[in-house]
Amino acid sequence: LHETNRQDSVRRVRRTVARFENKHLAQSFRTWQKTAEEQGKNERLVHRTMARLQRRHLARGFAKWAEACSLARMEDLVEHQNGRLLNRTIARFQRMHLSAGWTKWVAVCHRSELQDVAE
Repeated sequence: LHETNRQDSVRRVRRTVARFENKHLAQSFRTWQKTAEEQGKNERLVHRTMARLQRRHLARGFAKWAEACSLARMEDLVEHQNGRLLNRTIARFQRMHLSAGWTKWVAVCHRSELQDVAE
C-alpha cells in the first residue's frame, strides 16, 4: 500500500511537472507564433514599400522619357514649321521677282503700244 501511494505521488509530481513544462512550452510557442506573424507583416510591409519605390522610380523615368519625346516632337514640329515658313517666304520672293518682271513687261508693252499709236 505504501508503495502504491508512493507511485501515485510520483505520477502526480510527473504530471504536474509535465503541465508546467507544457505551459512553458505553449507560452514559448505562442511567443514564437506572434514573432513570426509580426515578422511576416514586416516583410510584407518592406516588400510593398520597395515595390512602391520601384514604381515611383519607374514612373519618374517614364515621365522623363515622355518629356524628352515630347520635346523632340516639338522640335521636329518647329523645324518642320520653320521649314514650311522658309519655303513659303522663298516662294513669295520668287513670285515677287516674277511679278516685278511681269509688271515691267506689261509696262514695256504698254509703252510700245503708245508709241505705235503715236506714230
